[in-house]
Parts: sequence; structure tokens; C-alpha cells
Amino acid sequence: MTTQLMTEKPESDKSEQLLWLGLYDNLTRLPNRYLFLDRLHHIKRHAAREKYEFAVLMIELGDLEKINEEKGHHSGEQALIAVASRLQKLARDSDTIARFGNNEFTVILRNISSMQDAESIAAKYVRALNKPISTDSGELIVNASIGVSYYPNHSE
Repeated sequence: MTTQLMTEKPESDKSEQLLWLGLYDNLTRLPNRYLFLDRLHHIKRHAAREKYEFAVLMIELGDLEKINEEKGHHSGEQALIAVASRLQKLARDSDTIARFGNNEFTVILRNISSMQDAESIAAKYVRALNKPISTDSGELIVNASIGVSYYPNHSE
């Protein structure tokens, strides 16, 4: 299941709009915490049954509050949208990206063969996210940090 599943908010059907608002982040168009946790639950069950491994990346943007205070919330929103775009460009079709909280994103990396592979991918994400982001108020750095959890080693 990919993050591109339902990136555009439905405009016509009210029930589809409500469903979308409950499962996706309105700003970044990524799955939200609720949908991420649901997908994680299903992937964990499937991985246990099919005997494959996966990893979860937890990404925190260290300077988002500072950006909001110094440059304004519009710049902070532009930074979040740019981060979401960079994450989507790096993700494989089988990965799930979500906006987990105000300054947090998560990525489920399916079918990873080792913790080293997950760490290597996480390093690529850090490099991409820590490049300057162009906004209306100038270039910004979000100072992303990433934690890695590997299934089955860190399953609980």
C-alpha cells in the first residue's frame, strides 16, 4: 500500500471528504497518525505470518518551532510541505510515509533485509531533509533527526 493512495482530497462526496479528513493530513496530504498506526498493525501481522522484515523511521524536525517563531507559520507550513515532498521522492512504492505529529514524520520500510539497510536508507533521508528549503522568507534548515526501529528485533 503506497502513500499515493488518496493524496487528493475528494471534492464531491461528503462521506469521502470526511473519510479523507480522518485519515490524511490536510497540509501535507500524507496519511496521518491514525492511518499510519493502522497500516503498521497490518504490516506487522503480515510480516509475522510471511516471515519478512521491515523497519520504521521516526523523523523529527528539530527547528520547526524556531522557524514558526522567527519566520512565521506560513514559512513553517512551506517547510512541512517541502519535507513531505522530499520524503515522497525518496520512498519506494511499498513504503508508507505519514505525518505523525506537528514536527514528526514516519516511514515504514517494507521488505528490508537488515538493520544496516534501514540505517543506510535513514542516512539518505537525513541528507535530503537537511538540505536548505526555499520559502517565501528565504532558505530554511529543519535539522531532521531519525530514529530506526527494526522488526522483528524491536517488535514491541
